[in-house]
Amino acid sequence: MLNAAALNAMSANVYDFDDTHIPTILHPTAPVAAALFALAESHAMSGEAMLLAFVIGVEVECRIADAVSPEHYQRGWHITSTCGVFGAAAAVAKARGLGEEAIVWALGNASAQTGGLVETLGTMSKSISVGNAARNGLLSALLAEDGFSGPVAPLEGERGFLRVTASKPHWHALTQDLGREWALLKNTYKPYPCGVVLNPVIDACLDLRRDARWSIDDIEEIELTGHPLLRERTDRPGVRTGRESQVSAQHAVAVALSRGKAGLDEFTDAAVADASLRALASRLRFVDN
Repeated sequence: MLNAAALNAMSANVYDFDDTHIPTILHPTAPVAAALFALAESHAMSGEAMLLAFVIGVEVECRIADAVSPEHYQRGWHITSTCGVFGAAAAVAKARGLGEEAIVWALGNASAQTGGLVETLGTMSKSISVGNAARNGLLSALLAEDGFSGPVAPLEGERGFLRVTASKPHWHALTQDLGREWALLKNTYKPYPCGVVLNPVIDACLDLRRDARWSIDDIEEIELTGHPLLRERTDRPGVRTGRESQVSAQHAVAVALSRGKAGLDEFTDAAVADASLRALASRLRFVDN
């Protein structure tokens, strides 16, 4: 069951085609849904019960992510992995009908197993921490159900998750309008299988591609103007693998302008090896705005 949760979450994340909670850039479904599907294989539940547990899990992870954003991600924590484990734990706790004390234990057990670094983006390692978020969240709730206790303040404690991973947590984000405002309504889909900050860049390139008054050979330089975060996250020239290309502005711009599309085939090892794309990608420079 635990390995199934991990593999489900890794599979959901590997193509970078996952959903995105816009305020935090968290990808909430992979850790939570993966844990619930694995649980349901051996613990039958109704579709309604699963959906309710899913919504609760997403709400928990997104609110925790809101509380530590944007500093958390800027400090190098991979927010889908670090906050996703709490969402998975909360979802499974709900599905198993845990009481208040056991739910706190589940979150406490999750706090002992959180992790994931932005440094892993563009590598296979990133999917490990996403898989662990589902696996460890599931394990945390099952242990709590069996009486395995945890800290009483895993989130807000003096050395709890929020204070450790953000210097100034937004405490109000945890409970403000709880039950009235739902994080799931701020969740959306990616149109392209790559880092979400590259999606509007690709949109712009595809719009340009539709203009037949120029050709690729006419391009001497590509100037990409955007928020400094765009450069910080996606300035990756000379990528060597399809995984790396998912977070490379150079590759995304080149492939969108050259091929006029940006689907799964455009972010593969074969696409990265295309000499014409590599040549075009080398002409890009960033302008922070």
